[in-house]
Amino acid sequence: MALATVTQLRSFLQNKVIQVSDDTLNLYLDLAVEAVVSQGVAVDHPKFYQLQMYITANDLEIAGIIERDVSSESADGISRSYFGNGRDAENSTAYYKLFQRTKFGILGFAGRSGV
Repeated sequence: MALATVTQLRSFLQNKVIQVSDDTLNLYLDLAVEAVVSQGVAVDHPKFYQLQMYITANDLEIAGIIERDVSSESADGISRSYFGNGRDAENSTAYYKLFQRTKFGILGFAGRSGV
């Protein structure tokens, strides 16, 4: 399996992309190809499609096309809300973390600074 399809992306993101057109999803999938290749993973790698979907989901979330999961908690009259699937202190989405973890599993330390 090489490139991800809209059907695979819809299955991965489920309800988040119900209102998003196939044209938009295809555009973001196409943009993700270049992003993944630039990270050193060949298009013919068996896990390329996964990396492509993670980058696509990341970009859709950053662009505001899909919503982030909102979480909240409260105790003793104090409450806070935050985006559970949004950006953290490293300024990356949960999807980007999946991308990084999967890419590291493929490439190991290759391409990392100082290695």
